[in-house]
Amino acid sequence: MDDARNSAVAYLSLQRTDNAKSSVDLVVEANAEFDLGRDQVNSYLGVNDGTISKHHMRVHCVTYDENPVAAIEPLVYVRILSRHGARFSKTAPDGSNSTCFLQHGHPSVLLNQGDTIHLSNNVSVQYEAIPQNPDQHRRLGSVAQTEAKLFAKQYTITPRVLGAGGFASVFLAINMKSRRQVACKVVRLPKKPPIPSLNEWEPRAGRTVPAHEALGDIVLHQKICRDLRREFEILKGIDHPNIIRLEKAIYTAEHIYIFQELVSGGDLMSYLERQDGLDEPEAAVMIFQLLKALEYLHGHGIVHRDIKPENILLTSWRKGARIVLTDFGQSRKLVEEHGASKPAQVSSRMRSLVGTYGYVAP
Repeated sequence: MDDARNSAVAYLSLQRTDNAKSSVDLVVEANAEFDLGRDQVNSYLGVNDGTISKHHMRVHCVTYDENPVAAIEPLVYVRILSRHGARFSKTAPDGSNSTCFLQHGHPSVLLNQGDTIHLSNNVSVQYEAIPQNPDQHRRLGSVAQTEAKLFAKQYTITPRVLGAGGFASVFLAINMKSRRQVACKVVRLPKKPPIPSLNEWEPRAGRTVPAHEALGDIVLHQKICRDLRREFEILKGIDHPNIIRLEKAIYTAEHIYIFQELVSGGDLMSYLERQDGLDEPEAAVMIFQLLKALEYLHGHGIVHRDIKPENILLTSWRKGARIVLTDFGQSRKLVEEHGASKPAQVSSRMRSLVGTYGYVAP
């Protein structure tokens, strides 16, 4: 038991609702997956509840120990397997609570501190996170927090960090209409250069006109902003099961907020590290799905330009599960659409050196 506690990244507190003192802490280990149901409840709590199925819910944990940018809290997901379902009470960052009903077939739900799954009227499971990084809740930034209030009725961005990079961080968000969890990619726009004042347009002996340099900075800023918006512009017209699904993008003065489906299985690189490779049938299923995604993209005149295991997400760890191609920040359209009356035409050849070393095409 002590060894298990030493390897714990979180706990699930299994409780009897009629006796708060009757509870057992179930250890959640890094990259573990297990089912919880009637036999475990009976064994730990002595409750033989017929409304709890033998395999009532599945728990799996995704960790990113090798992430050099940020200490990401372990991502613990639950998925209801029973047709009896479960009542889910979730705790918001402000301490408020809300309740919904999770059914068989509902997507996996990411757990946050204090969230509770009621397996029946007699038994519940509460999630207890082990603190990872005290600065994590401030990573959204004061400016982004203020901007997020403008669209809070559509989406609520939580402090829960799912990933971090150079220009962007990914947070857990809630679609307020459907009440479902989504991923929000927050892209930070570079600061806009100041517009030259009138006296900077006048040439002086021994120096170039300062305004000319300032105009160059403004043009460069506009190009960078266009490049950062490219991901949304490409994804907004895409609809394929093996490509990340875009819900909405919101532009503000300093950020772009891209809301996408939440994929719960982690990335392929982390999966490969855990599994120590793939057998041929599993690899064939993954490659087939990836090729179908590329066939769809190329059929629409789009090239991804950064395909690698880190940009391929898994919806489940089960063999044969759906994979999802993501991160279209380097993508580009090869053709320009001119409407039904005119055929699509190649806009230009791509000459930029992009991608990730070790994965770029020769």
